[in-house]
Amino acid sequence: MNRPCVTASHRAFRRQAGLTLIEALSAILVLGVIVALGGPSFVTFVQNTRLESRASAVLQVANQARAEATAQRRPVTVCGSLNGTACSNDAAAWSTRVISFIDCNGNGTLDAAVAAPACSDRLLSDIENGSRGVTTAVTGFNNNRFGFNTQGFMLNAARGTVRFCDSRGATSARAWVMSPTGRLIAAVDSNNPADGVVNDHTNANITCP
Repeated sequence: MNRPCVTASHRAFRRQAGLTLIEALSAILVLGVIVALGGPSFVTFVQNTRLESRASAVLQVANQARAEATAQRRPVTVCGSLNGTACSNDAAAWSTRVISFIDCNGNGTLDAAVAAPACSDRLLSDIENGSRGVTTAVTGFNNNRFGFNTQGFMLNAARGTVRFCDSRGATSARAWVMSPTGRLIAAVDSNNPADGVVNDHTNANITCP
């Protein structure tokens, strides 16, 4: 049996696979709707991740400082720093760097080493603020720094708060509340009724710049 012959002109009229202009425009429209609906949620997710990342990093420094104080049997200080080698009294310095160090005399200052000392101050941690748009500050601590004694308790039985803010303000802020025993506890909204803002060590609402 002879097979039918398909001519070039017949092949030219065969339906071609692919999207028509209307189908392509419809797909673009649907994609635009999805992006418009999901965009704000994604931005919020990124902002929350940055806040939590910074809060976690500072918590890690504080916990390490407390552990070193008990292990080394030496006071350890945690503070904000502008240069990574000295504490700053400026609360805004916490947004630049956070350092911790063996503080032999417990004076809250990273002292220079001296010849043949029984104990020398030594830097333990130095972290930069790698979370864009996040500001860090402390309240309640003398000279905007805190320290741990050799039992892991707060030096001078201090209480205070470390708070983290971004452009959204206090309603999105995170914070750690420090107890005299040296424990950092995640701040919560303890108001009754709740107002959507976490509270500091005095039970006052966290404030952001």
